[in-house]
Amino acid sequence: MGSKDIPSEELWKKAAAKGYRHGVHRAEDCQMKKKPCGDKNRYDQDCALKYYDKWIASLEHGRLNAGDLSTDSPSAVNVPGAMEPRRLEEGSSPLDIATIKDFLQFKASISDGRIDEELERSTADSLNTFAEWFFAGFARVTGNPIPEEDRQEVYDGSVVNKKKAKYLFGEKEFTRFTTTFWTVDDKVFTHPRNKVQIPFILSVFFWTAARIGAFFPGKKNGSKKGLQYRDIELVLLRIPSGGWKAIYRIDQRWVKNNRDPENVVFGASTSQHGTLLHGDTQFLLALAIGDHAIWGVNTLDDLWQLQIPDGDDKLHLRCNDSVMNLPILRHATVREGVTDEPLLKSNFDRILKSVLEHSGFVGSATVHAIRRFVGKKINARYTEVERSQHVLLSLLN
Repeated sequence: MGSKDIPSEELWKKAAAKGYRHGVHRAEDCQMKKKPCGDKNRYDQDCALKYYDKWIASLEHGRLNAGDLSTDSPSAVNVPGAMEPRRLEEGSSPLDIATIKDFLQFKASISDGRIDEELERSTADSLNTFAEWFFAGFARVTGNPIPEEDRQEVYDGSVVNKKKAKYLFGEKEFTRFTTTFWTVDDKVFTHPRNKVQIPFILSVFFWTAARIGAFFPGKKNGSKKGLQYRDIELVLLRIPSGGWKAIYRIDQRWVKNNRDPENVVFGASTSQHGTLLHGDTQFLLALAIGDHAIWGVNTLDDLWQLQIPDGDDKLHLRCNDSVMNLPILRHATVREGVTDEPLLKSNFDRILKSVLEHSGFVGSATVHAIRRFVGKKINARYTEVERSQHVLLSLLN
């Protein structure tokens, strides 16, 4: 860009004419940009901050009842040079490293470790995760982040460096789950819709390698709405032998680090499977017809009667405008029937684990175990970049 010898007075007038005012935005410009905090992150941070409040309350209680405490209790002993813990509020200065470590020692001491069952201690990974929640929550509430060098030093003297066993959830486990789900009575009533929508989405997890949060919200009335009909595109595709087969595209809207879910989605497609056990396309059609979601199709007979126009290779099935924001995976009970509320992540987890217990599955039944299985399959055939594109949805922006 070439420079022109324009007098400063003219430059000033030009800028002023377009709305420039010196120093008007100084207060805003002095604030560092913050990443948006999602519902799940805010919940985790608030939980960590509540533990900090409980720690403060415990210290205050210990000083009031010092006679009831042993001489070894940190609450009853005045440590020379120790920083006085204080309740957090906007503008609070960062805590010193000794106070942070003491607080994390308190959290480790009251935790009941599930991996180290003998000593019931937290693992290093668990405590480090909690510390990150606390650091992020502290910065959000006070406006003053804890220095990076202090964050690198977290207390791990009362924890163990153990890891959970990493299980795989593959085709055999999926077959075992679906067979048991359809043939064995559960201890609680299972709504007929769940007999279709649970195998449907479980099959989808296998070919998309999606995270569980991509299709299930964590709580009611949260920002995430789960899988909706606007995220589905159904197509009838002409086949050489005559007739048609159904294919569909599914968009992942609620993916990790997607800051614009209304406009940015990550799509993948699949076609009709010849085996009903793996036929998520058939399951989706059954759900859509039951919800009267497809324009002009209210019954299975309506679907069978559809014809692809001569000269075309495909026919798009348009969803009715009234169902675009309707969840596909819905909460259903014997008392309420099928509601318009999305099926929550916790309810899906409960059904998955309950059915697998009946089937004799040993291990951790999670969607992440499916992702791990799919990742290993991809590693055997494709490059690391291709795996990242499919499993981590990276490099797609």
